[in-house]
Amino acid sequence: MPGTTSHWLRKTKGQLRRNPHVYSRIAQSEAKVSKYAGNFGRVLAFRRQRRLFALEGDEAQHLKKLRRDGFTLLPNYFDTDVIDTIRDQADRLLRDAQIDLSPEMSYSVVAKRLTSLEGFTYRELQKFEHHIGVRDPLLNIPEIVPSILTDSLLRITTHYLGYAPIRADLQVKRGFPLPNVESSLFHKDTHEGQLIKFFVLLSDVDEDHGPLLFVPGTHHHSVTAWKPQTGRDGRYSDEEIERFFPKETWVRFLGRRGSVLIADTNGIHKGPWWTDPENPRGRHRDLLQFRQSSLLGPAGPQKMKIRRDTAKRMTPIQRVVLRNQLTRVST
Repeated sequence: MPGTTSHWLRKTKGQLRRNPHVYSRIAQSEAKVSKYAGNFGRVLAFRRQRRLFALEGDEAQHLKKLRRDGFTLLPNYFDTDVIDTIRDQADRLLRDAQIDLSPEMSYSVVAKRLTSLEGFTYRELQKFEHHIGVRDPLLNIPEIVPSILTDSLLRITTHYLGYAPIRADLQVKRGFPLPNVESSLFHKDTHEGQLIKFFVLLSDVDEDHGPLLFVPGTHHHSVTAWKPQTGRDGRYSDEEIERFFPKETWVRFLGRRGSVLIADTNGIHKGPWWTDPENPRGRHRDLLQFRQSSLLGPAGPQKMKIRRDTAKRMTPIQRVVLRNQLTRVST
């Protein structure tokens, strides 16, 4: 019976999805429910901690743009020496097959083409897998916590949501120049909850090397944002998006390593996007992603491993944002 009920709900929502006026209201309601039903205590806690999260410098301007457009760019935000240190460690771990084996990190597993990435070598994975991630990045690359999870970025993202939500996670990913499928096609991450991400470029990105594309203003669950219709895979074609949002309005995230994009990925986006996957100049794209979400993943609470000495040095803001998200490990 539960399986039958969930199938009926999915089918009903699929039918309603064809009516953007109705579905816009549904998406707005689901976002509010996920915030106040699942995170109400965290909303109240954030209001009590306003002084701790008081915005500084140009953070208010970035927050304003984020709320208006769904994204904001911070070019050359991190020193390249810091970024190169993290990228080099990630490269070594990935080539040693220290791969994140969680199902959501593999499109081959999600699509049920494989049951796991376990046992594959790096050379094998780069031939067929859209992207791979470092296993336990906070544990294996401890520099990430003091260097990348800055109070400034966390103030912006937490203010955007209005609370430090039930889920926070971090991934260090490498995307390979393969034919554009899955996340390289336009999509929304979810419409059943709230989420915010920041992306840090660990490698230089230009038009040919895996930029992320974003359609501004599509994060609001407006009627117009729900007019494009997806295919059976839940993705949008470029032609369908262009019917409602001219191509010249699409924003490409290009820049040197160390640049940052903060984005509400409930907006329509895609990436890494490869102009020509067969281009011999093509190379992989390395990226660090931090996500805060009002929804738990399908596997429930997933804690990140961190060294005890690293955890002891966290700032008060890091402690609030990562509360109940960490498993401390002695090394």
